[in-house]
Amino acid sequence: MCMSKKKESALKTIKPRYQTTFNNLYAQLQEAGVKKISLRDTEFQYTDLATWHRIAAELTGYMPTYTPEFFDCDDFGIVFWAECVRRWQLNGCGIAIGDTPEGRHAWNLAFTPDGFIFIEPQTGESWPLLDKSRGYICDTVEMG
Repeated sequence: MCMSKKKESALKTIKPRYQTTFNNLYAQLQEAGVKKISLRDTEFQYTDLATWHRIAAELTGYMPTYTPEFFDCDDFGIVFWAECVRRWQLNGCGIAIGDTPEGRHAWNLAFTPDGFIFIEPQTGESWPLLDKSRGYICDTVEMG
């Protein structure tokens, strides 16, 4: 049996940590024009922008290689989302699906004290949900 060592996280604890409600997140996503919203919890834990950036840097550093159809954008997004919950119990992160200049795409979104941000799990880049300059138009969100 082959056993591999777990990679030790540089982010052992997440501070600051905040909490918000289903109703707050749902209202903000509706206001942003998201059509399909699936929030699976009633309470959500999240952190600030700087900490989301540290999380993104750590998670993108160990992602598998992009493989069309087998490990592509939705898979990167699912792994990023799941690791935020598994490692740090941050369910204030989820997956976003929508249109980009290159076609249909999946990426992540995370809640901060200043509102939602998008995170590209393949690169770690982030920008505010309401910033349409990149051409990412989110129509579906799953969180919780």
